[in-house]
Parts: sequence; structure tokens; C-alpha cells
Amino acid sequence: MDGGDPGTPWNDNHGREHARRTVAAVRVENPDMPAGEMAQQLSGELGKQITPDSVRKTLERARVKFADLLVAEVATSLETSNRELLEAEMRELNLSRYCQAALERRK
Repeated sequence: MDGGDPGTPWNDNHGREHARRTVAAVRVENPDMPAGEMAQQLSGELGKQITPDSVRKTLERARVKFADLLVAEVATSLETSNRELLEAEMRELNLSRYCQAALERRK
């Protein structure tokens, strides 16, 4: 849901964050709903045309943001930014597969 996508009603940073949260909330409430149905539902709720591609991209960005925030929170709780310790903790919490890319971005 970029500002350049004609199916995107969110054209600023605040709007994009709102979009991530809204789309993520719909996904949490309806985990098996296809992107096309989500786009129709969101279009109706928001009164603006939302495309399935826009929904998929926003979900991807929300997952990335969530993983980054999760790794940051674990680093805060461990009071370290040591990558090996973070990786070990993520393995212990069974979160490694979800957060590997976020750990890579922290280099």
C-alpha cells in the first residue's frame, strides 16, 4: 500500500502505519480470508478502492515490521544487542524462523 499505487488510500507515513494495522487486524480476525476478499472488505469499510496486491504487500510489510519490533523487544529484555545471544534466545523461544531476516537486518 504505497502512495504510488492507485489502489492505495494511504499516502503518508501515518497512513501507511494505519494501513498495516488495519490490514493486520483483518488478517488476525480472518486468517484464511483470501487477499481478494480482504480487499473487498477493506474497500467497503474505508470507502476507497483497495486492490488484492495492495493487501498482500501491506501484509508483507506488517510482518517485516512485527519481526523487527519483536527482535528489538527481545534485545531490550536481554539488555544486549549481541547477535549470537539474540539468535540463541530466538531459538529458545521457537521464533528463529520468523525473525531470521530481522536478525540479519540488525547487523
